[in-house]
Amino acid sequence: PIKFLYGTLGQLVLLFLIRLMDEVKDFEKDKVVHPERPLPRGLIRYDEAVTVIHVTLLGCVAYSLFLGWLYRWMVGATFALQVGFVVLMYFEFFAGEWLEEMPLLYGLLHQFAIFIAAIFICTLGGIPWFSMKGVLLGCLGFSGFFTFEVCRKLDPTYPKLKGTYLVIYGKWKTYVITMVTVLLGSVSAFFLHLQWLLWPIQALMLTSLFILFLIPVSKPPPRGRGGASVGSKPAAAAAAAVPSSSKAHKPVEAIAVVHVLAHLWMPYLSTLIPS
Repeated sequence: PIKFLYGTLGQLVLLFLIRLMDEVKDFEKDKVVHPERPLPRGLIRYDEAVTVIHVTLLGCVAYSLFLGWLYRWMVGATFALQVGFVVLMYFEFFAGEWLEEMPLLYGLLHQFAIFIAAIFICTLGGIPWFSMKGVLLGCLGFSGFFTFEVCRKLDPTYPKLKGTYLVIYGKWKTYVITMVTVLLGSVSAFFLHLQWLLWPIQALMLTSLFILFLIPVSKPPPRGRGGASVGSKPAAAAAAAVPSSSKAHKPVEAIAVVHVLAHLWMPYLSTLIPS
């Protein structure tokens, strides 16, 4: 249990760090796309956020040394490897402009962090990281997180600047990408004997996304000067004409959250079920 707590603490801090780094990296873009977020609104100053990133990174390095001293050097080294990969993510692997043109490769590179996390967890738990179980756990986590990455932004009205998979690739290419990542998780779950726990949420994820993409999307009519719609309709009537299906993506995004949480916690929770 104490190892589980140490491992969970480390992963939560890294998740916080990655999220804050994303806010800093997207600062200029969010001024246009998401002006309501804390950094563009000025609730948190940009230089304060950068300082928190630097302090947290130093704390993570110290934590890796602590884990290496408490257990063995390999545990600390694998956590330090995670920290190093997070730094590479922060600097966009020093190829940010090139990767922006290939969002799928960009996503795959970032999600590789899940395999490094699996190596750390296996090492902490005394499981050889190169074992089949370690690879399967990495694939399971990759499946959950990559599916979430694709399905957490399904609003079809997002501008291209947002760079979502749906906006760039369209409905059915996005569905194929999701289907491949979910299939990877399904196969991994089978070999980890977690199929009866994970297959239902995986099936729900694919089914709900398929139904969502079958719903036709109507965009609001163009607006003239002063906010009124083009033509004789007043602005209020034009807004009312937008179908409720414009929010149909919200339940699917919620399912994606449950999907990734299930892939994170189910391997641990399964050990609590009497055989």
